[in-house]
Amino acid sequence: MDPTDTTCQQPEKPWGLSSLSVLLLITIMGLVLAGCGADDALAGMEDGGDIAEDDFHLAEEYLANNRVDDARDVYLEILDERSNDGTAAAGAATTELLLMLDKDEVTTLLIEHLGASGGIDANELLYADGGLLYWASRGVRWDEESDDYEGVRDLVAEHLPWGEHQLESIEGFVDGLDEPTGSALRQLITVVNALSGIESHIDTAIDDADFVRLYVPGETLHDASLSLRIGRAELSAVQALIELARSAIYFIAAYEHHWTLEDAFGHWRHDPPGDRYIPEYAPADYTVDYLDDHLLRGIDSSDRLSASRSSLRDAIGHARDSIRHGLEEPTTTTLQFDRVDEDDASDVDELLAAVADALEGPTELPHTNPAITLDLGPLFSNSGRTLPEEIPWFQRRDDIDSADDDDDSADGPFDHWELNDKAIEYMFIDDIIKPAPDDIDELDVTAGPDNDPSAFLDALLGSYWERVEDVYFTTR
Repeated sequence: MDPTDTTCQQPEKPWGLSSLSVLLLITIMGLVLAGCGADDALAGMEDGGDIAEDDFHLAEEYLANNRVDDARDVYLEILDERSNDGTAAAGAATTELLLMLDKDEVTTLLIEHLGASGGIDANELLYADGGLLYWASRGVRWDEESDDYEGVRDLVAEHLPWGEHQLESIEGFVDGLDEPTGSALRQLITVVNALSGIESHIDTAIDDADFVRLYVPGETLHDASLSLRIGRAELSAVQALIELARSAIYFIAAYEHHWTLEDAFGHWRHDPPGDRYIPEYAPADYTVDYLDDHLLRGIDSSDRLSASRSSLRDAIGHARDSIRHGLEEPTTTTLQFDRVDEDDASDVDELLAAVADALEGPTELPHTNPAITLDLGPLFSNSGRTLPEEIPWFQRRDDIDSADDDDDSADGPFDHWELNDKAIEYMFIDDIIKPAPDDIDELDVTAGPDNDPSAFLDALLGSYWERVEDVYFTTR
């Protein structure tokens, strides 16, 4: 195999802030007016009107009306006429990424490996009024405990290709999913590889000297504060994330996966057979114990390790491109490079370059304390790295009593387990980091503002991520 081959006011708002009535009224009026304009403009296009800047306005109106699929069609039609138009290419890439659940490869994954009865209409499920983001931005829980409200699960159930039994619990969802997960991972490879068309659109946008930025109205995501301004820096960051996801999937799929979702999360954990019963175990404990025996224990395809290395190298390259474009672009976009000191950006870039070199062999890593040499080669060699069966991935904490926690509700279902330091050392430190630190937490990476790489990302995202948290995740 080729390796590359919900609007009632809620008492709480765990997903986002409570919207003010005035703001909702203004937003709804705006959407209605924009919708009328979009329909008129579309009528003009269907009458054979020439492609012009009005078409980009039409696409924005479609986005503001939560019609991402229609906006995508407009961008693609422009590209049919002007194949090198960077703004249209950026719009096509963005909308296709937002609608990736529509892809045939995803539908195959859902039906053949996740028990779905069909595919997903991403626009209806995620972006349309009555979709997941609509209810999430209004503070609805996934599964409401109150009889007075429906949860998101019930409100969007008609858009999901699973039955009520499958959506009630993780145990119900995995009923019958008894094939080894390795086959699902191989299909997941085809999903990430199907993103190549998006990457091609991004390349077209970046290469167009006339491209400045793409505007995506916040109403697309059901809150005006979430507008996106996408320039070359953002597009390169998307490329980096795609390649990073591809690298991770290749890496995981390179290992043997004979375990099944039903065995890992099924009903049997609540009433295990005698030969598997452990008195102090709750259902989640059986899950951890089962997966411990199966994760990264044997290599299935060394070619996928090589593909993972290549994708990781490309991801780092695109991340460095994002920094370069962000510092060079004259306009303010979503990533706020104007808040980043150039010296800090240079330090992060230097660190990324060294990590890329470490994919090929031992490399002195700059901006580390103490100084270290990094060699990522052993992770991606033909033999890879596998954890011997005598070394467990996880260790159970004896200081937490969960013997009666059959519903996994006390401190969290997996809180009585922690990663085994010996497993981490064997897989990811020995012969990779030299000198090996006695405690990995004692190794400091000093690139970025205040000698903290995470501060670099915080500066770039500025207040945008805070707005995302406020809209979708804040309990009020």
